[in-house]
Amino acid sequence: MADDTRDGGSSTSTQVGEQDAASLASAVLEEESKREAEQIARSTQQLLPDDLLPGVGAEQMSFKDAVSRGGLGMLALIPLLGMVEEFDRVAIAVLAPDIQKTLNVSDTVLIGIASFGGIALVLGSIPLAWLADRLKRVRIVGFASIFWGLAVILQGLAVNPFQMFCARALTGLGQSNHLPVHSALLADNYPVQARGRVFAFEGMARPLGLLAGPFLAGFIADTAGGDEGWRWAFFIFSLPPIFLAAFTFLLKEPARGRNEQLIVLGAELDTSGAGKELPVSISSAFARLKKIRTFYYICVGIGMLGFALVAAPVQISQLLEDTYHKEAFTRGWIISLTWLASLVSIPIAGSFNGMTDAFQEMSVQVRITPP
Repeated sequence: MADDTRDGGSSTSTQVGEQDAASLASAVLEEESKREAEQIARSTQQLLPDDLLPGVGAEQMSFKDAVSRGGLGMLALIPLLGMVEEFDRVAIAVLAPDIQKTLNVSDTVLIGIASFGGIALVLGSIPLAWLADRLKRVRIVGFASIFWGLAVILQGLAVNPFQMFCARALTGLGQSNHLPVHSALLADNYPVQARGRVFAFEGMARPLGLLAGPFLAGFIADTAGGDEGWRWAFFIFSLPPIFLAAFTFLLKEPARGRNEQLIVLGAELDTSGAGKELPVSISSAFARLKKIRTFYYICVGIGMLGFALVAAPVQISQLLEDTYHKEAFTRGWIISLTWLASLVSIPIAGSFNGMTDAFQEMSVQVRITPP
């Protein structure tokens, strides 16, 4: 009898244990299913059609009205930074033969040094983009510009290839705030209806820098004279970014996405108590970009242009020195003239958005107008 009782108790305990294990397994599987469902829901983003996106089909705004709304300060300062950013970049191309003689390096090493600044610029944009999501962007522009100016001084002080390589890398890191920060500040500060014109105005800064930079680099080196007159070009080109950085701290930080909020909601969202910005999925951004055929062309084209924009100017400068025996000043203005065409093409491209919208509106009217 006692044995039967013990056997019954043991059997009951076993059954209870099995039920607890089954319940635990069921709970784990249920929670895992919920987690997977939530993950799928987060990764699945609903893409709005193009005609429902903020600003699409809206009445175009004049450049003057855009400046009156967003102010002149940011629209003047950011293009100026973009212009002087090209100075030291083209200086190493124009003055390549002089630098090569001083540092006693081959063509391959010199081109590698010149190109690594661009590599550092792209790599440095990733951590600066992370910071730009969490800190005031105008301060990032200011401190990065000061860092960039000091790195340019190091280029002028370099006495061997390794030092020049490190200085170029540091310069690229300082300039890397341009990619993730400058365009975002302009987009948040100026209305969507004039964004094409604003970006065209900012885009004019680069060819202006490429036009003036080679001329100034050659002039400074030729005026300084001597085998190491090229150093003075870098010393002088370090001053503009440091000078302009002081004014960036006077700029007001625009609210993130304010113009899109004004178009969609009619007012800016109050995010003062949110503690952080609303999360935006990277997958939704790339899902939108993948629908734009031009995006693929840009990705491929920029990679191909990298070879020409870095290697070609250095080789052209060496050709002018070795074959035609041109001094630094002559090399500078010859390379400057190659960028004149962009000063004409960029304003045309900037106004093309407005022309496209006008043609689209005309085509819609033709389709809906009865014969």
